[in-house]
Amino acid sequence: MAKPKQGSGVAVSIELRLVRIGDATDLRDDDDLEPSGELVTKLTQGGLPPFRIAQAPGVYWTMVHEPARTKAQELAPMRRLRVWRPSSGIITMIDQVAPSSEPGFRADARKALLGVLPDQLWEVDLESGAGRPLDTSGLESNTMTRPAYLADGRLLFCVSSKGKMVVHACSRDGDRLTPAFSAAVEAHYLVVGGRFVVLTSEVAIKVFECQADELEMVAELSAPDGLCELRFDGKLVHYSDDGAYEILGLG
Repeated sequence: MAKPKQGSGVAVSIELRLVRIGDATDLRDDDDLEPSGELVTKLTQGGLPPFRIAQAPGVYWTMVHEPARTKAQELAPMRRLRVWRPSSGIITMIDQVAPSSEPGFRADARKALLGVLPDQLWEVDLESGAGRPLDTSGLESNTMTRPAYLADGRLLFCVSSKGKMVVHACSRDGDRLTPAFSAAVEAHYLVVGGRFVVLTSEVAIKVFECQADELEMVAELSAPDGLCELRFDGKLVHYSDDGAYEILGLG
């Protein structure tokens, strides 16, 4: 059973539990979630091996390699973000970019964030497929990874600083971002439903709520060594050598 810990923010009562749902030890081996062959062909432009296909809440996505035409493109490959949403079909981002991250999808799957080399954060409209850089001039220049939307409208992303992973939350005024807070984090995290940051360590799943100026841990649950993933069907699953476990209790 989870043991909630209260910080300086509003107390949140969360009780987590694990329920075994299958033998899969990795998201890629979860056969129930495989996209159809037809969809893979559309996502990868003729069925060529994709850079990556993965599930996010309500969408499938992949990065399609563009042929390198310059030495610079060999070092920072250009890719097109291709997204499939049941309501809109295939979306291709119009602009070619050299991504530094996987996309982070808004809860309604209408927009996505993407880190772009060397130090940009782009927002992609998944209705039109157009992407544009956000104004990060007020932030320290750095490569941005693992971007996400928070429920209160703020954006979150991660950078590497002095050998540590640091997550930054930013408020936004239109396209302009302003720092709200930063915190050191473990290597793997997810933002689930725009409300919680989920971190995994060797023997625990930790859940944090994003307060105004800090991350407040609200639950901790012992678990087998493994990795948390958010599946296409919206289930938060912990994959371990012992199989797949759904994480229940986040609401």
